[in-house]
Amino acid sequence: MISRFRAGALVLAIALGCTEDLQLGGLCSYNSDCPSGLVCGFGRCRAECQQSVDCPAGAMCLVDESGVGSCSVVEDACERDAQCQGGLRCALGRCVNGCEDDGDCAQGDQCWSVPALDMAICVDPRARPEAGMPVELDAGVDASTGDDDDAGADGGSSDAGIDGGTCRGPGCDPVRRVGLGWQHACAVTEAGRVWCWGRDVAGESSGVRPDTAECGVEYCRTRPIEVRPFEEGRRAVDLALGDSYSCALMEDGSIQCWGARPTPEPLSRTPALVELPPNGEPVRDAIAIRAGRSHFLFELAAGIYGAGDGTRGELEGADGPTPVRIDDRPTSSRFGAGAFFSCSVESGVASCWGSNRFRQLGRAEPAPADDAFDPQPAPVESIGIGPVIDLVVGGQHACAEDADAVITCWGHSRDATPTLAVPARVITGGAVLRDLASASSADHQLTCARSDTSPSRAYCWGRPSSFLRFYPEGTLDTTRAVAMWPTMLGDVAQVATDGGTGCVVSDGDVLCWGDNSAGQLAQGDGAGHSGPVRVRW
Repeated sequence: MISRFRAGALVLAIALGCTEDLQLGGLCSYNSDCPSGLVCGFGRCRAECQQSVDCPAGAMCLVDESGVGSCSVVEDACERDAQCQGGLRCALGRCVNGCEDDGDCAQGDQCWSVPALDMAICVDPRARPEAGMPVELDAGVDASTGDDDDAGADGGSSDAGIDGGTCRGPGCDPVRRVGLGWQHACAVTEAGRVWCWGRDVAGESSGVRPDTAECGVEYCRTRPIEVRPFEEGRRAVDLALGDSYSCALMEDGSIQCWGARPTPEPLSRTPALVELPPNGEPVRDAIAIRAGRSHFLFELAAGIYGAGDGTRGELEGADGPTPVRIDDRPTSSRFGAGAFFSCSVESGVASCWGSNRFRQLGRAEPAPADDAFDPQPAPVESIGIGPVIDLVVGGQHACAEDADAVITCWGHSRDATPTLAVPARVITGGAVLRDLASASSADHQLTCARSDTSPSRAYCWGRPSSFLRFYPEGTLDTTRAVAMWPTMLGDVAQVATDGGTGCVVSDGDVLCWGDNSAGQLAQGDGAGHSGPVRVRW
């Protein structure tokens, strides 16, 4: 395996731990030699970890030969390899993990070259100079040919988005937004590049379906792959993912989609522009995009347009792959697409249309028939809050929030009250939550948000499609908003979910948790992982 090399100088931190406990960092031979809560790693008492985010601020997770991780300590200072134990290497004054590829490092850390020392070491790509001792890893693109799964920096035959040694990942191109569809995810970076991973049956992750399954379940990508080509000069600014397709909003207002798209050429796996009839001119002034299970909505100055499956009224009577204007009311980007219905907000009033099988239209009426739908928008009844400022549409439910941060949800909730014709208030425990997020797939009835605090935290409520590993261990009541690993996720800039998996953008990186059966945690496998893990770029 070939380590990842980066062109150009880059400042990172090899972080050191600190403690008030004098026994932390002490010499040991066995775990029993250390105080309760610590383990014996590399001959010293340390805090156990799976990834660097588990360690105190500024510390790195060091991994031994058996794969057990423990946090770095101040006693790891060194001048030569002989002063480091357990196979650690002395690099720039500290004992660190040497490596050949990312798999030799803790989850989320990366194998980087230090040409001046003729070695490669594990580093935390999120590290900043203020987090610890600054370490300069300078230039050098390896001249070797590499192997097939190298990232392309050294001339390997499979390029996952690195051309000529261009850096990938948050260390040089922080993530701006993350989106999730059914078992797949995409991220857009500050540079406007799009990376996707997870289920790839229709090319929804890569734009080109892989020849073999990487996760052992179906076609999937277990590591991020850059989606290309986008038209030259256009940068992505936002994402919307459906069941088997993905779309990106570009900074010039155009829209590009790939996978089993709900727009013309539905099986086109190469990203293509969304066009408007009658002349097929590309959309140029889109304001916002939303993905339903199999229908797609976007907003122009003239109103909301939609395309895809409209057989249950989700397109207000329209049906088919050609985009049509379905609503001329201004929404200020407050609209959403679910599995078989849609909602929007006008002048603070939420309205929904489409399937009402699970009362997701929010109408206080007798139990509807299984095939009940209404293609005409009508206000959600008895919402019980002030003017709506935020709206999210899930598979068969929806939630709205007012200026006082009161959130109500209605429709199929998959808890003790499976259908809520009258919106019910979400219990947040006093937390002020913003930026609601949900998923459009039919079986996903989960909602998440982030707190209006500094640092911001992720909260979720409702029953996920796969309960295993989604909520923190010991969570019992999911009808209330649950704080999701506050210390492990860091300062959350955005949260997203597909109903079984959750992801956040934190410090320019992406951390995910939950279902990984299609590789949607981007760990290089389809195995289960406990708690949040950082995407392995």
